[in-house]
Parts: sequence; C-alpha cells; structure tokens
Amino acid sequence: MKKEYYVQPYEYNAFADAVISRHPDYDAWNANNYIQTFVTRRNNDQKDIYIDYYSGSVFGLIPLLKINDLSPSKSEDPLPVYDRLKQGIKEGIVYYAYLDHFYFPFSPEYQKNHDAHDVLVTSYDENGFSYVENIRGAYHEYSVDESRFKESFINCKDNCIFELEPDLNNHYAFDINAFRQMLSDYMNSREPADDSIYFYKNGFYSSNHFDNKKALTVGYGIEAYSWLADDIVKKVSQKQMVDYRIFYLLREHKHNMIGKIDYIKNHNYLKADSYDKLVEQFKNIEYRLNLMMCKVVKYDFQFAASVVDGIAEEMVRVAEDDKRACNDLLVSLS
Repeated sequence: MKKEYYVQPYEYNAFADAVISRHPDYDAWNANNYIQTFVTRRNNDQKDIYIDYYSGSVFGLIPLLKINDLSPSKSEDPLPVYDRLKQGIKEGIVYYAYLDHFYFPFSPEYQKNHDAHDVLVTSYDENGFSYVENIRGAYHEYSVDESRFKESFINCKDNCIFELEPDLNNHYAFDINAFRQMLSDYMNSREPADDSIYFYKNGFYSSNHFDNKKALTVGYGIEAYSWLADDIVKKVSQKQMVDYRIFYLLREHKHNMIGKIDYIKNHNYLKADSYDKLVEQFKNIEYRLNLMMCKVVKYDFQFAASVVDGIAEEMVRVAEDDKRACNDLLVSLS
C-alpha cells in the first residue's frame, strides 16, 4: 500500500488510486486520467461549490479497480461482514468502510455524537487495525485496537463497506488521442461530449454518487477558476471559511500535469525541444497556486480579508496562463 497518495484532495479518488497503484497498467491509466475537472454545487441554492476530477473513484468507473459491495442492509447482522474484513485484510485486500467516531476516545465526537467517517482500512495484526482517513483535506493514518474498531464498525448506522483490489483481469493502454481530447476539453471549459473516454461503466457503478454530482455541475476545466474566484469573494465578504482543498486540487492538477508530460516524453509523444518550457510553465502555475493556498489557510484561522486580498484577480491571471500552457502542450504533441 502506498503511503503517499498521488490523487489527494478527495478520498474517493485517493483511496481508489492507492489500490490501483499496484496494477501493472497504473502508469498508463494515470497519464490518461485526472485531466478534466468539474465544479459542482454542494446544494441546489449554490451556497457552496467545490472542484473535483472528472474521473472514476472508489465508487466505480475505473477499469483497473475491482469492487465488491459487501454493505449489509440495516436488518442484517454485520458480524459476518466484519469477520470477512479481518480475513480479507490478512490476504492483502483493503476495504473502504464507514466507522463511527462516537466510539473512538481520540475523537471530539467520543460518547457525544454518532458521526460516520469513511476510511480506507489497510492492515490488521495482533495490535489491531490501521486505516487512512481524510481530515480537512489532509490524510492521516490511524491505528486502533480491535475492540474499538469492531465496536465502531458494527454499530455504525451508515452501513457501507467495499472490498477493493486491483482488477488484474482488466488492462489499460495509454491513448494519445484520448489525452488530446481530455486536454482540449479542459482547456476550452467544455462539457465532455463522450463520457466513454472518462468513465467505464462495466462492473460496479454508483448512480447515486456520479449522477447526483453531475446533476449539480456548473462548470468544467479552466472555467473552474472564475467560479471558484467568485465563491471566494462571496465567502470573504461574509467572513466565512474558504475551503482550502480547492487550491490543493488546483495545485495538484498542475503537479499531475508535469508527471503526464514526463510520461508522454518518455513514450515519444512529445517534441523533445518543448519539454523544458512546458515543465517550467506548469511549475510556475503550481507555485502560484501553492502561495494562494497558504494565504487561504491563514485566512481560515484569522478571517482577515487583507490576507487574501487580490486572490480573485490572481486566479484570473493564473487561468489565462494555465490555458496558454495547455495549448502549448497540445501543439507540442508529436
């Protein structure tokens, strides 16, 4: 199991990515995905929006991921599922599961509120279980003794558990034409006309997760900058917290693009003399987004508008440079 997750801001992507990273075709998959992004509303009155990858996740649509939904109905005894989890962990399987923080002494919810958290359970031994959890956009690995884990799992009212493995019966080959299409869709803020190059609906597919998110979509690709800039201005004017994970994903997207440039260069899809310039362009954007993220984190502690003064305008400038860099990359593809 990888300790550092490549696709980080939202656990649905990161948890799936951690599992398929063991697949022999992972590098080809990664180079052909996590390119297009989309902005969605959290609810219908547009009070809050966020950005995510237009790609598969732990809820399916990734051909390299084998998913077995073991979630018991509320009328079923969860103990057999728990026993299967223990055995599966010993065999190298990992589990996406819900745990109730009501039963964990280290949690603020301990013995106060029932609060289900989604985690990736990674190991089990005589000392108990280890799992990874996303707390405010940062990943933490926890260890808990078996009695606490069992109590939290069995008594969690939100019954959800997926058995996850790399699907070694499915294979993936990098497609430069799909790469061009995805990059063009991102650069031109275009709603994808063909979902098939992004989503693979064979096997497990959660319509509740994907269809609900897509129904709330307000923008794609580069257009995300303007939507998010407007949202930040509104939040600051109302002295509300700004979700710094927005910038985490924007920054990571540039970091991922540099990795993709390395991949296509190493596989002879890129004109050799364009490599250094392209990497420098995306590194510059990544650096500027990182500065903005640091300012937003500081603002979230102080609620001082001066800390984030000018960020909306800088996002507009970064969007222009991002679009220019993506166009240069398209032109440089051989």
